[in-house]
Amino acid sequence: MRGLLEQDILNIWEAWLRQHPIEQAITILTLAGPPRSRNDMLAMSVGQRDAHLLAIYENTFGTRFAAYAECLQCREPLEFTFEAGAIRLAAPEREIDGRTFNFSYEGYELQAKLPDSTDMFAIAGCSDVLAARTILLERCIARATYQGSEIEVSAIPDNGIAALGEAMIERDPQAEIRLELACPSCDYRWFAVFDILVFLWQEITARAKQLLRDVHLLASAYGWSEAEILALSAVRRRLYLDMVTA
Repeated sequence: MRGLLEQDILNIWEAWLRQHPIEQAITILTLAGPPRSRNDMLAMSVGQRDAHLLAIYENTFGTRFAAYAECLQCREPLEFTFEAGAIRLAAPEREIDGRTFNFSYEGYELQAKLPDSTDMFAIAGCSDVLAARTILLERCIARATYQGSEIEVSAIPDNGIAALGEAMIERDPQAEIRLELACPSCDYRWFAVFDILVFLWQEITARAKQLLRDVHLLASAYGWSEAEILALSAVRRRLYLDMVTA
């Protein structure tokens, strides 16, 4: 797994302006992820995909994350940092022991699979949460029976679906990372879901804008092309920038 090159960052930033987040993930994996086909990347479980994205983040921007949240009770702003190691629950190259599995719950027998990016694409346009939930369940549960009789997925009780969800997270832990937060003012505690794509977007946007400013200054001063400027080492580019802005 490698980090993103400067030209990668500019290309990703430009492409991301018109892409859905799921497509954004595949764009990054295509440039810096494992040597797999697009279809194979789409078929990765959500957790396996995000483990690769986390590794790419670390190799490009470092291991520290800076985050911001607001207390759900008193709206107090909360700024905090954490290390990648605190949220890394699965190695990116770890192969999941079977994408499909059997699950039992109080007489219900389910044949299920872990969600992947194709499943996320299927619900991307749903504005109705319940409709999206139904589509996702129907895609991830191949067969359901109760006490030996086949049933529709819609007949599975909510507590059974919740138990299945926990089983999926146990098999694919990187798919849902929850950060435990505490308000310093009112001591309210809650969980926030970590989304690696949000942090990648923030860093890529900041880096891309800085690169474009550098290119603008050096191209204006010396007439160099973008490719020529990006080919300079970081040290030499900084020296030229210092001379231009002195």
